[in-house]
Amino acid sequence: MLAEAEGFKRELAQRLQHGRLYEGLETEKVFAALIIAGLSEEPIPATEIGAQLEERERRLFFEILFEDAQEPTWEEAESCLDALRRRQIEQELAKVQKTIEANPSGAGLRELLERKQELMKQLTAAGQPG
Repeated sequence: MLAEAEGFKRELAQRLQHGRLYEGLETEKVFAALIIAGLSEEPIPATEIGAQLEERERRLFFEILFEDAQEPTWEEAESCLDALRRRQIEQELAKVQKTIEANPSGAGLRELLERKQELMKQLTAAGQPG
């Protein structure tokens, strides 16, 4: 979507970059290259983007690029952004839970429990349609 979203490519790239929503994904390097291209004032040829990637990522990048797809909509982009945000919250929640299970000290435990509660609220809110 980031490759073909001509009308809102820059906005989508900015949101992905600002939230760092692509970090930790198997396709992180592909996202990073597409974000750079999306934020660029001048169009960057796909071959130039592909040259920055390792072989596996390059193959995936070109598969995505040449996949037959309908013109993306902002609603679809928002849905993807929401899914990436939920994934990010779920990952942090799992880390917090693991730390809680390690039986930290009183003050540390209290902070972790507060953070867990905050993340649970965010996850609930992220699950609601916009």
